Amino acid sequence: MSKINKILKPVRIFLIIVLFPIVIIWLIIRKIKSSRNRGVDSVDIFNMSQIDNLTGVEFENLLKNIFEAQGYRVTLTKKSHDYGADLVLNRKNKVSVVQAKCYGKNIGIKAVQEIISAKNHYRADEMFVATNRYFSKDAMVLAGEHDVRLIDRDVLTKLVREFSPKIEIQEKKYIATNNEEKKQIINKFRFWI
Repeated sequence: MSKINKILKPVRIFLIIVLFPIVIIWLIIRKIKSSRNRGVDSVDIFNMSQIDNLTGVEFENLLKNIFEAQGYRVTLTKKSHDYGADLVLNRKNKVSVVQAKCYGKNIGIKAVQEIISAKNHYRADEMFVATNRYFSKDAMVLAGEHDVRLIDRDVLTKLVREFSPKIEIQEKKYIATNNEEKKQIINKFRFWI
């Protein structure tokens, strides 16, 4: 019995001296990270019906997280005067521009025209148009002629499954002041609440 105690004593000391501080440091770092995100909820995206209910800004944020998961440095452009790009991507000395369209109907040729004009302004090497819907035949033809990469509903579904992005939603943006507003918020974000 005393041999076991002699063996266990150094193990206990090791646990107290080494592991205990590591656990404390980990808890402190976790607390700091959670306090930085105060006022912002991260919401897991599970299916396309949730994506269909996103605002334009939330859809851009979704794309930002997907591209960051692929190793891009992502910058969101200004909301107006963006020259046709909603996101600017950088990776391996390559610049890419993305036009984001979260609509209730399919995307026409205009979105492709916008990203083509953005290529020159941002001196981009690659162009993307991403949507929660599908593209018209004319949009696909023009995209093919100008090497625009199209991310439609099917491709987006695969990306969401692969990268499990989160959407950041400002809490104060969705504060209800009465029961009717509360019902609207719950209806819009029924999968998240």
